[in-house]
Amino acid sequence: MTTSGEGFYNCSDITIKQGNGEITPPPPVVEGDLFPISGFFIKPGFAPVIGDTVRFRLMAPVTGAEVVDQRLVITAANQATWAQTLAEQVNALASDKLFIGVWNQAAAKYEFNTKNIHANQVWVEAEKYGFALSIFKDLEPLPPIVDPELPDPELPEGSWSKSATYIAGDSVIHNNKNWKAGWWTQSEEPGIANVWTQILTEGEIPDISAWSVAKTYNENDVAIHNGIQWKAHWNTVGEEPGTTGEWGVWRKL
Repeated sequence: MTTSGEGFYNCSDITIKQGNGEITPPPPVVEGDLFPISGFFIKPGFAPVIGDTVRFRLMAPVTGAEVVDQRLVITAANQATWAQTLAEQVNALASDKLFIGVWNQAAAKYEFNTKNIHANQVWVEAEKYGFALSIFKDLEPLPPIVDPELPDPELPEGSWSKSATYIAGDSVIHNNKNWKAGWWTQSEEPGIANVWTQILTEGEIPDISAWSVAKTYNENDVAIHNGIQWKAHWNTVGEEPGTTGEWGVWRKL
């Protein structure tokens, strides 16, 4: 008697051919249209505390010119989630050209990995970009206590006011100098807070003094260090002139 039944077979290394006998290659693994910068967004041990400011900078290829400068003050409310918050702020600038996160192959999109923040990378539209993530302390003295019920003193038109709100690009006058806001700010005094950049008029020479590790320098500020005059090309604090490289913040005059 012949017994018939189902047969089960295991197969491996199968090659699928088209009707004309040509081999069909498997689909390539695609990682979007952006390029990852070498290294990860956050290194192990990078742990800001309340009161610190975390600063993300993106530098252009070849020139090293800064194209993004995003900052986040660490508070009790965001200390546990600051990495995601900062990444979201950067990603909101232009997610099709710059993104902090990982490539999700299944979803075919970039997203921030909240389960393992050390897996996230910085993705950009072209190769040879660079980035820096740093922590700096608020070394400015605490502002004097002011009775909130008292009105602000009358100031000349265009003068900086502690109670006013300013956004990026706003200009004010303070201590007989012109200043421009780099981002949203309130109560931060020009000449002290690094949100403000001094606007030099024609023929005006910036203040020159010995470089100090504790002082905040704005764009175009000049300092003397080791007998050499150095000019700041963006806001900086704690970065020593002569150590930031050819395309760093400090350049010889």
